This record gives sequence, structure tokens and C-alpha cells, in this order.
Amino acid sequence: MQDIVEREHRVEISDLERCVRRYWDEAAAEDERPLYRALTMNLIAVAPAEDESLLRATFHRLLRSNPCIAFLVLLSSDPRPVGASFGTQVAVGRNSRTVLLEQVTFWAGTQDQRKVPSLVRPLLIEDLPTQMFWSGALPADLRLFRSLGALADQVVFDSSLFADPDADTRRLRELGFPSVDLTWFRLKPWRRTLAEAFEHVEWQPGTPVRARVRYANTTGTRAGAVRLAHWLEERLAAQVELEAQARGDAPSFEPCGLEVTVGDAVIKIEHRWPSATLRTSTTLQDRCLLPFSTVSPCGSRGDLLAAAADRLGVTEATRT
Repeated sequence: MQDIVEREHRVEISDLERCVRRYWDEAAAEDERPLYRALTMNLIAVAPAEDESLLRATFHRLLRSNPCIAFLVLLSSDPRPVGASFGTQVAVGRNSRTVLLEQVTFWAGTQDQRKVPSLVRPLLIEDLPTQMFWSGALPADLRLFRSLGALADQVVFDSSLFADPDADTRRLRELGFPSVDLTWFRLKPWRRTLAEAFEHVEWQPGTPVRARVRYANTTGTRAGAVRLAHWLEERLAAQVELEAQARGDAPSFEPCGLEVTVGDAVIKIEHRWPSATLRTSTTLQDRCLLPFSTVSPCGSRGDLLAAAADRLGVTEATRT
């Protein structure tokens, strides 16, 4: 049985690097049990200051499978000078201690945000892959995004938080960073379900395909519909129509329904809420197939970020 011990304290910016480096000597001296470091990556996470508690909760989910050294950058709209804290999470067992998280938190106002990348850079562990997670809306000025993204092997964002998911995603793609959209992971059950339904449909490249994606006219839900539409256009050369609808019980960040027409075949997928299942029916020219249901799990942002981190690990292994 292990206990999790959490510590955090404010640090002067001028003393930050020395404090992080000094931690291991001090921690090793305070207890006779061996101290181990179980880190899989560097994580740089950026969010509005008001989302601090949400992002810290995301870290807790991520740590189940991805212990890391994390740099939490909290942005405020006031001109406050940059401040910092250093904290750790340590699993303490009977015979040993294991560091699960080393976290440096920065609070940066509008004037000092440009200083953050130079403060993060010397603290990164060079032997570990680095992931940058932008948790929030995309600003008009992308200089901070570009500077932090340049430190990372993979950039992660959530287009459901963008004001214009289509336009803002294109802006990020133009920066040229290897990137992952968490919305893409939310659509995995939809892609898998449609592929299963297509096993009964005669289709070959060049066959006309029409599709209609329905989504709730609520904040954050358009991103999933846009991303699913792009996938249908790329894979099937489909002509896709997006349809917003008023629906109070709509699933968070996912489409409400999808209808795909290939010749005389029609595939319909409906999101059943709140049961979080996809019900699929397929009608062919001469018969109707029995409907089937698949689970569409509502993973938290921490779950999705962990999935992105797993992808980063695969990429690094491939490079090696």
C-alpha cells in the first residue's frame, strides 16, 4: 500500500532553476528509503488562470499512466509580473519512494508571458519526449503558442474550445508542428462504427457518397461535427452537409447523428444520450439489417490527454 504525498511552495523566479535541481538532494536526505524517479515525458500545459483547478484535475488523471515533469502555464489578462511555484507528488511505500510528478507552475500576466518559454527551456529533461497542451481558446496572437510549441515533439489542442474550430485549426496546421486534436479521439467510436456498417455496403473509389452530420447548437459541439465531416471528405470524397439543431440533451462535444448515403444504401448512426451509445441502422436496396449499438465512452479531457501521450510514446519509439 502506498500513500501519495503532495507538496508545493512558491519560488522566486531568480531561484527557480536552482530549486528544481536541488530537490533531489534534499528529498534523498530527508528519508532513508530509496527515492526513484518514474517520469515518461515533459509536459507543458497552457490554460487561462481561471481554469487552474480544471487543469490540475486533468494532471491527476494523466498521472495514472504517464508520470511526468509538468510545466503549468496560467495566463491572466492583467499585467502582473510572472510568478512561480514548485511542487511534487510522491508515492511513499514501505521500502521506497517514487516521484510521480514534478510540477512547475507559472502565473503570467500580459506583459511577461513572452518570458515563459525561456524559463521552461532549461528545466526540460532532454532524454524525455516533450508534449505541449494548449487548453483554451486560440488567441489572435500566436507568438506564445509558437515559442512553446517549438520546444515540443508534439502539440496537443482541443478544437472544442475554439471560437471557430475550422478556421482556428487551419491556423495551427500552418505553423507546421506535429499536432493532435483531442476532438479526434472523441470521434474514434464514430469512425469504428461507420467502418463496421460499411462492411455490408458495396463501395469503391469514385462511388458518389452523400453525408449529413447533425450536431447540437451548443458551445463546443460544432468541432466534432466539423472534424467528422473532414474525415468523410478525405476518406470517401463525400459531399457533407452540416446541420445544427436545438437539442437540450445533446452529448458533450460529439455529433448527434450521422447519415451516409452510398447509392441505394443508407447508414444512420444516432447518439443515444445519456446512455452514451451509438445506434446504427443500415438499409440496403433489398433488405434492412438489424440495428446494432456500440459504446461511445465520454472520456474526460485527462483521459484524452493520456491517449495523446501514448501516441507521443509510440512516435518516439518509432524514431528511436
